[in-house]
Parts: sequence; structure tokens; C-alpha cells
Amino acid sequence: MGLDKVLFRDSAEDFIKCLEAIMQDNTKRGVYLLSNSSEYCKSPAFEEIVSMRYKALEYIKYAYKTLRTDDPAFSTKEFNALSEEDKKKVLKQSTQEFSQRIIEESTVVNFVLPALVHRIVGKDFEVPEEIHGKISELRKFTRQWLYLNMHKYVG
Repeated sequence: MGLDKVLFRDSAEDFIKCLEAIMQDNTKRGVYLLSNSSEYCKSPAFEEIVSMRYKALEYIKYAYKTLRTDDPAFSTKEFNALSEEDKKKVLKQSTQEFSQRIIEESTVVNFVLPALVHRIVGKDFEVPEEIHGKISELRKFTRQWLYLNMHKYVG
């Protein structure tokens, strides 16, 4: 679904549509398992979610409960060390719809959701230096931060 079809009304349904658009956009651009998380957030749908402001925090918290949170079978560091040709081979082997969905959802949970929280609340959400690059710890930190701090933003 193109973003031009999504009329943002601050609803959970529109939030899900935007997450889907982010996943589709990243898939089209071949954005997977990058160490530079800003690449995951270049979709116009990312900005649509940011425009929801604090309401989006509720949906982000819910997304952590519904999207797959398992890490991909290979690490970011291992993937990035591969040649471009080998990266294509690895991704080609992962083209089955289910495997692709796991990668897409893992990307959203591990990179996009924390980036959304940061863009929405700013400096109040600062990821400690010691967990930079540690995907499962970032995921845990973000979930815990939402649990402890969301009440400041959502009435």
C-alpha cells in the first residue's frame, strides 16, 4: 500500500499500515541488518508515525507485544562482513515469505521502534552507550523505558 493511500487519523490501524509501509519500503530498498539504524527510518511512513506524537507511544508499546522479537539467524556484524555478492546469496536464501517476514519484523522491533521513541520524546529517551550495538539489550531497554516513562506523555 502506498503511503498516499494512508490517511493518518492517529488510530492503531493506521499505525499498523505505516509499520507495514516501512517494512515494504525497507524490503524494496534492500535494507537489512545494517549497523547504521538511520537507514531503517528513511521511509515516509516513519515520519507519519512521528507525526502522531505521544499517541504513537501506546502503539509502539503494543507492537512490542505483537511483532516477532527474535534476532535474525545471523548477526549484524557477520552479515556486514560478507561481500555484496555473499549478502545477496544470504538474502536470496531467505526469500521464503515466512523467513522474510521474520527479518522484516525483527528489523522494525530492533531498530525502527527505538528510533521512533527517540524521535517522539527526544533526549528523555537516551540509549546508554554500553548497549549501543547490542540488539537484545536495546529491545529490552526500549520496552522497559516505555513501561516506566510512557505515563509522562500519555494521559
